[in-house]
Amino acid sequence: MHPLFIQNLKFLQDFWIHPFDVPPAQETQVLALLATAPGISITQLQDACPDLPVDVPWALLTQQRIFTDLEASSLMQWDQVLLYCSPREAEEQRRRTSAMPQPLPLFARFLWDGRLWEAEKQGEHVLRQAILGQEPTLLHAAEHPAEISIDFAHIPQFEEYR
Repeated sequence: MHPLFIQNLKFLQDFWIHPFDVPPAQETQVLALLATAPGISITQLQDACPDLPVDVPWALLTQQRIFTDLEASSLMQWDQVLLYCSPREAEEQRRRTSAMPQPLPLFARFLWDGRLWEAEKQGEHVLRQAILGQEPTLLHAAEHPAEISIDFAHIPQFEEYR
């Protein structure tokens, strides 16, 4: 099982052990909002319904009245938890998201020849620069194909060197 799935089930377990009674008016309010705007986040739900207790979405999730992808993000990250009226809607969103290509980063840091480098993609050009000591070098794909065959989608980011 996915680690986020397990973490999210642990988060919701109190609502299974101690059921929270959702007033019908609040349930109707949430369901109506999700019917008109499927895929809204918990944050957006709270903004649209400021008087709605925060326990309502969690209770509705445990009662299977509303749905989310429990593997997509932590339920603690309200801006990333997307809510739906049906499991079918949640699954369709999961398929659409997984089918989308990952965006290419504009720059990447990588180790090469024992040194830390930064490469920035600028159209057909790549600006390559050693992090310490060397002036930037502008390379063109047609002139230097071997030097700039950088697959930006697979270069690890070295955040600790920033």
